[in-house]
Amino acid sequence: MPVQDDSTNFLSKKELNSEKFYETINIEYSDLLKYLQKCKNIDGLIMDVHMIKICEKYLRYLEDCEVMNKQCFGYDVFILFNYWLYDELTNIYGSKNYSNISLGFANLQYLWSYENYSKINESNYKNM
Repeated sequence: MPVQDDSTNFLSKKELNSEKFYETINIEYSDLLKYLQKCKNIDGLIMDVHMIKICEKYLRYLEDCEVMNKQCFGYDVFILFNYWLYDELTNIYGSKNYSNISLGFANLQYLWSYENYSKINESNYKNM
């Protein structure tokens, strides 16, 4: 059966949507460097190389997801994204280290929320 050329295939030849998603999100895209400074500045957590990589992919995905979510996938990519993020954090901190996993997740959420809040305020300020 030929692989259809549509957005639900991401960049993968894999059969399962989850495999396609995870393979695609783990690609080291060249544009990840534009998130490096933002990811190095997260407070409250030791930001080792692994956490910075997760942060870069997290921000890249969230920037791109608005475009992706306007398409009809037939499944919830956010569920896959949350599973991916939790798995990455448990690989760094260990599955029993709930406080660091929660802190890592909270810091990533804060960074994304802060970025969006700053953009909205900047846009509103320019419109005054």
